[in-house]
Amino acid sequence: SVWFASELRRLDIAPLFVHGIYLLNLASPDPSLWAKSRDALADELRRAALIRSAGVVVHLGSVGEGGDVATGLTRVARAVDEALEASDAAVPVVLENCAGAGQLIGATIEHLGAVIEQSRYPGHLEVCLDTAHACTYAHTIDDHAERVQAMLSYFDRPEAIAHVRWNGHLAFEPEGRLDGHLPVGDGTIPVEVHRRIKYLG
Repeated sequence: SVWFASELRRLDIAPLFVHGIYLLNLASPDPSLWAKSRDALADELRRAALIRSAGVVVHLGSVGEGGDVATGLTRVARAVDEALEASDAAVPVVLENCAGAGQLIGATIEHLGAVIEQSRYPGHLEVCLDTAHACTYAHTIDDHAERVQAMLSYFDRPEAIAHVRWNGHLAFEPEGRLDGHLPVGDGTIPVEVHRRIKYLG
């Protein structure tokens, strides 16, 4: 871990974010899966601290068939809080917006904000915006760009927007909300729209 941190400094790579494993489901109504996801997140946070990561990016997860979104958001906040406590909160949790397929939650600004508002440690929670996911959920990133800018005023801490994943978007039928990434400038998101999304770090 010391060597890794030293190499990051030497190569001038900063900040470094890591992505949590995709098997995490912090919103799961299944108690066993929820607990395993919480514990796995705590382990991710501990390992991220060893390499001096700026944050661990996670998706909120799925509430399952017929699951209640509000209850799922509360489960996410509780899981994140307990993972932060278990890992001594050395590294922030970064909540990433999803494409919204199936029973996944976390596709909207309001979902991410609700988790932060319910957390006992809002200062240790941040947000990652994925432009391809935003495009998939909103059907058009051009409309969503205005909401992205409003994100800064939605949160009490504008600095909570820690990370932007700039992606082009692979065209799908909007109602499918399937996840498809391309290089910036390719696909359905014009470069001019990326320029409209103002990121304040």
